[in-house]
Amino acid sequence: MNRPLPMPGPRFPTPKPRFDLFVICPGNSCRLKTDPIRLLVPLPLPKDVMRGLWPSRERPLYLACPACHEVSVYGQAFFGDFVEQENRAWLSISFRCGWEGCTVPAEFHVLIDRKANAVKQDELRHLLNRGHWKGVLPCGHPVTAAGDKKVVFEWVAGRMQGYDAADPRWEKL
Repeated sequence: MNRPLPMPGPRFPTPKPRFDLFVICPGNSCRLKTDPIRLLVPLPLPKDVMRGLWPSRERPLYLACPACHEVSVYGQAFFGDFVEQENRAWLSISFRCGWEGCTVPAEFHVLIDRKANAVKQDELRHLLNRGHWKGVLPCGHPVTAAGDKKVVFEWVAGRMQGYDAADPRWEKL
């Protein structure tokens, strides 16, 4: 029987690329210095994202690098296509600066594996208080929260909010 040979290639269809925004860790010794950290923006993209207005210098994002745990401020993101599915989600950590005499509200976002979504708030507070995340807060102090001050942990639903010291959501702290 003379049948044509099958074409080489994957047995399953190639996944369609997913459009997303990303940033790059600025840490000199970080393994993600050349790999994108996806922002996981919901589709369809909001108008301010499409016009390149988010994140911005006026409302920057404070993100912890998943590899080196350095909290950096981002006033710009880049557009890209990603084939692989992201199995992590952003968690927002909000608190008031822990330095004595400073009450500036602070927030940064941490990318956490979805399988680990049963992480306890006490464990996250312990990581925060022992200095697991390093970097600078909006007030210029190193990342720290006073042990007895309120810390709010929230899974990000939709798009992360940029930092604005005048935002009324800080009243919950």
